[in-house]
Amino acid sequence: MGIQLDWEVEAENSSQKSIGEDPTAKQKRRRGTIRLLFIIAILGGLFFGAVAFLLDQIDRVNEQMETALRDTIQAEIAALRIDDWQTYSIIQRSDSPEWRQIQRIQFEQYREILLNDENSQLTGQILDIEIDDPRARVHVQEIINGVPYTRVWFYWFYEMETTDADGRILPAGWYHVPPDYTFWGNSQWYEGEYTTIAYRDVDLTFGQALGQELDQWVALACEAFICDQLPSIRVQVAPQDNEELGWAPGEITDDWVLVITSPYASRARTD
Repeated sequence: MGIQLDWEVEAENSSQKSIGEDPTAKQKRRRGTIRLLFIIAILGGLFFGAVAFLLDQIDRVNEQMETALRDTIQAEIAALRIDDWQTYSIIQRSDSPEWRQIQRIQFEQYREILLNDENSQLTGQILDIEIDDPRARVHVQEIINGVPYTRVWFYWFYEMETTDADGRILPAGWYHVPPDYTFWGNSQWYEGEYTTIAYRDVDLTFGQALGQELDQWVALACEAFICDQLPSIRVQVAPQDNEELGWAPGEITDDWVLVITSPYASRARTD
């Protein structure tokens, strides 16, 4: 029996390992791995393709909804321009008879303005649209006596055909509805040196301008009076039908809370 050198043992072990590996099995294993990766890639592509298709469909529906809303607004404004109460009234929807009466009064007011003031016009320009299906909030510009104003109108999308109080068949679509003050946007704050203004998205520009103006007034007053003990002046801009200016009721505190009706609750200067 001969003596095996180290290099001969290693060569023998290496040979045995090589003999133990089946090239066919190795190839099958490689093909299986490639097939698995290929299937994963296909499934991933199908998934992302389905997501992209769904998002595209959502965008298309949103675009169609907005286009239909814009068409409704233009039809409403056109009816005001040509003094067509019949068409204008069809676009107004509410379960409250009072809303129809309010809109009739507004229709007559627009008629009076357009007939007697050549510097007034309903431009039909839409300054902003916020859709929260099935409701929408729209900022519409109008010019009264040469001054641009913004009106905030609310709309609701009715999915089914219905009839109104007069028995008229109303197709599905967007309709002008009473103000929805719950749809006035998110709460925001202006933190000044002397004042804090609370408002919501619709009143963003007004709230910031109001805070800056009040801070300037208080700073001017403090040049003549001692303001060391002056409490923080808090102002809340709130959408409401009551346009009275007043202090908020409640317990007496160190803070002053002044409630101001949002100018957009009726007609606000655009500038």
